[in-house]
Amino acid sequence: MGSDSEYSPYIVSLLADETSPFAPRSDEENTEEKDIDEEDIDEEDIDEESIDDDAEPSGKSDTPEDKVQEKNDKETSKNSIEKIDIDFENIERRILPLPMPAGKYVLALTAPKGTVFFAKRQHEDRNLELLKFDLKSRKAEPFIQGIQTASISADHKKLLVKKGPKWFVVDADKPTAKTDKPLNTELMMSLDRQKEWRQIFVEAWRYQRDYFYDENMHGRDWNEVVKRARADR
Repeated sequence: MGSDSEYSPYIVSLLADETSPFAPRSDEENTEEKDIDEEDIDEEDIDEESIDDDAEPSGKSDTPEDKVQEKNDKETSKNSIEKIDIDFENIERRILPLPMPAGKYVLALTAPKGTVFFAKRQHEDRNLELLKFDLKSRKAEPFIQGIQTASISADHKKLLVKKGPKWFVVDADKPTAKTDKPLNTELMMSLDRQKEWRQIFVEAWRYQRDYFYDENMHGRDWNEVVKRARADR
């Protein structure tokens, strides 16, 4: 017999000078902000150049060279890899528990900025409940229940979830998931069983040839073995 273990979610601050996301917050109102009235604006503060009718409008040039440069800049930005800095010194001291109870969590998924998904096992039916944790509110709220699996898109905008026999695509940036439109997953596959069996057999033979602990294969001629054993000999 076995039982699911319970876990508690934690996060790690990668930078030493980074402010803790769970630092105490002030409940005092900010009284320093004031509405700017038009009468408070000094005419001397207005730059004459800003109202010069003869001044050339600011903006990007439309010359062919500038367009090529702009295109190259976009391609460079698209293909560039964002650098991630990590301060490894005393990083173990920057491990913080999330304000969530321990539970039967089985996986975590990236989500829209400031949020993260946690999949939690539900009772004995083995289904999952997806919780959405928000760093701003510091709370985890139910996103969807009764699912078997979930996968997030590369841009973190959509989730693919399986609920019962059906599949759904839901918005990841919403408070809860709506599963009113299932996907049409009536897919057909053409399969040649004999070719499939031959591929499985050859791959198993090749794996033993390359990784068997005895390079001499206990004195066996491995090429002769496969010739005798192949079903299509």
